[in-house]
Amino acid sequence: MSRLKVFPLVKYKDFTLAPWPCNEENPGKHLQLLKEFDSRSSDIMLGTSPKSGTHWLHEIIYMLSRQTTEYCPQPLFSTHMDMMADFDSLESQSEPRILHTHLPFSFLPTKHVENGRKIVFVSRNPKDRHVSLYNFLLGKMGVPEDYSWNDYFVEMVLHDTLCTGWFNYTKEFIEAVEKNPANIIHLMYEDILKNPTEVITRLAEFLEIPYNENLVAGVVDKCSFHKLKENKVMPFRVKGQPSSLFRQGKTGDWKNWFTVAQNDQFDAIYRNEMKDVNISFSYE
Repeated sequence: MSRLKVFPLVKYKDFTLAPWPCNEENPGKHLQLLKEFDSRSSDIMLGTSPKSGTHWLHEIIYMLSRQTTEYCPQPLFSTHMDMMADFDSLESQSEPRILHTHLPFSFLPTKHVENGRKIVFVSRNPKDRHVSLYNFLLGKMGVPEDYSWNDYFVEMVLHDTLCTGWFNYTKEFIEAVEKNPANIIHLMYEDILKNPTEVITRLAEFLEIPYNENLVAGVVDKCSFHKLKENKVMPFRVKGQPSSLFRQGKTGDWKNWFTVAQNDQFDAIYRNEMKDVNISFSYE
């Protein structure tokens, strides 16, 4: 995984995808296989845009669903559907399977959606998310050594097409949540940081998982950001450096990266794109 290419992105139709082998070979075929995936009734789909707390929530869901405070022994990539050429390896996964994709709601397996199976959607304020994604890319295979924040801002913020772009991704999921509140839960990254006990309790209730105060407290403790960063062995490691999957886990780092002009540009785009969307983010 540490040498898996993450850049440049693969263009498909009017959007781009991560350069996993399945996307470079035949992205249309892969997306069709995902749409036709034979979901089980116990499957839990985790939907996030990149760098929105994916691995964090995977651990939380794993602990709740297994009634344990032990970390998941397998990496999330073993159930990351975006990276798989086929889904045969998922057949051996124990239930409930925690499946993951960065693709928008309209790309999810038809059977999973139509049968009202559980979907966990996690969103994060887009400014911190972009900063986190930029820092994740640095040093990875395919990324230029001199890749600057300004380069990223132009290519990935002003012209965001990754997985159809953050705005489209978020709008699709918000609309889906409003139509299917019993089947889709919307969690905010910043809320989990500020009120983990409340959010994890709500998640357990949504997933219809038995819980008690001791289990929730244990999950909160073991899934605190600093403990995950210290104890969870993760791939995507640049030689001689800690894994960039867990970097800071805080709100407001965007202020150290966005210039005043960049912030004004982004805010103008946000106001235009999200004027009719019922969502509000914490940036502090």
